[in-house]
Amino acid sequence: MRIVILLSTYNGERWLPALLTSLASQTRPFSVLWRDDGSSDRTRHIMEAENRFPLAAIEHSEVGANLGPVGSFAELMAAGLNTAGDAFFLADQDDVWHPDKLALMTAHLEAYPPEQAMLAHHDLRVVDEALVEISPSLWSYMQLTPKLMELRDFLTRNSVTGCALCVNRALLQRACPVPLEANMHDWWLGLVASICGKIIAEPAALVDYRQHGTNTLGAKGFFHGLNPFTNWVAGWRRGNAEYRSLFIQAQALERHSVVRESASEAQNQLLSQFLALPSLAPGSRLKAAMRLGLRHQGGLLWLVAMLRIAITAVDLPRNVDPPVL
Repeated sequence: MRIVILLSTYNGERWLPALLTSLASQTRPFSVLWRDDGSSDRTRHIMEAENRFPLAAIEHSEVGANLGPVGSFAELMAAGLNTAGDAFFLADQDDVWHPDKLALMTAHLEAYPPEQAMLAHHDLRVVDEALVEISPSLWSYMQLTPKLMELRDFLTRNSVTGCALCVNRALLQRACPVPLEANMHDWWLGLVASICGKIIAEPAALVDYRQHGTNTLGAKGFFHGLNPFTNWVAGWRRGNAEYRSLFIQAQALERHSVVRESASEAQNQLLSQFLALPSLAPGSRLKAAMRLGLRHQGGLLWLVAMLRIAITAVDLPRNVDPPVL
């Protein structure tokens, strides 16, 4: 398999050397397709000086004209389809890859025929700025259940992490173009894979997932929201905004031409019923959500999710064709 790593950078001069060294230590050959999202530090200089592996760049953003991670990776994914790549990995500038990552993950894709749309992802080791371990497993740290791979699972929570996933060409073709309404590029790939492809979860932690003050999302421990020093009101409002965005993302999924063609009758019905939730009265909305099985019953996350569904109104626009990235 011809491997292409899609790398988006932004003011990453502090972290990039460690990532690039870890890429150079991989045991499978690869090339890197790179896009800078408007860095004002030495990031571009560091990248342009790299000579340990094949590196090609697509058009960068000017300083102050950032697309953000979703937009930048959307550009990279679209450009990846113009390469000869068969397997595509996403790379964040601040992580460290273990030497056997490409070999182990590509083996999962190679076990299936190329026409089978595939997404494979692995666990991560959570570390601090100095690469000191915080948790040996992101999946345990965030109480993720990576074996939940159906559409109903991805509608309300993402369980795949961008820097831990790889896809084959067949899936990338189905996922592009990425809509502006996608919450995150990795989440979008997971949603599309849950309808159009197959998802494999590799339990090995193959990336040191560095946590620092400028992470776009980062790892939050399971009880982060219960911290008494956390602003609960602000957190609840932030959660409400994220909840509303689920329906906007689901609308984009419903309109995505490949998804419409590939989804089973049951998946189309599930998507329609999910998008109908905001139009129901609170009590009926809660009952419908429970019937759909959007979250595994029991536990704190389920209780919070059901409470939010019951009391949070969503004004969902209909019949609007969204722009795409």
